[in-house]
Amino acid sequence: MKRVETRVEMLSEYRMQHRPASPDYGAPLYNLTADGFYPDDVYSPEGVRYFGTGSDDQMIHQLILAARGNPDYPVKIYRAVPSNVERVINSGDWVTPSFKYAQSHADHWDEPGGSEIVEMTVPAKSLYTNADSWDEWGYWPS
Repeated sequence: MKRVETRVEMLSEYRMQHRPASPDYGAPLYNLTADGFYPDDVYSPEGVRYFGTGSDDQMIHQLILAARGNPDYPVKIYRAVPSNVERVINSGDWVTPSFKYAQSHADHWDEPGGSEIVEMTVPAKSLYTNADSWDEWGYWPS
């Protein structure tokens, strides 16, 4: 008998076991120094050199500076998803403000049918980091 994956199984598989930062454990984009996740110099001119982690560091640092203290600052986010799942960004998903980073994930997708990049604009208060990568954020709408 042929086994057919359910939508829930596919969703769980593409979302992965490793979960992103959240309001329970993480700093929101508009306040990266919350709970000591980053020191104040993340906002300094040396922020990219000290804390940058990817190819879009300058762009993301500008976003960090623009969103500082503004929970409603609009941020365009991206996510690579398999073509065979609903093309939406869900609460608890990994997202990135870097189209290049999302594209790098889409380019290496091994799923039949490939992948697509979905995007949406959300307030800074819905994005959380655990301070390990500027490329990867948890999306948690309030």
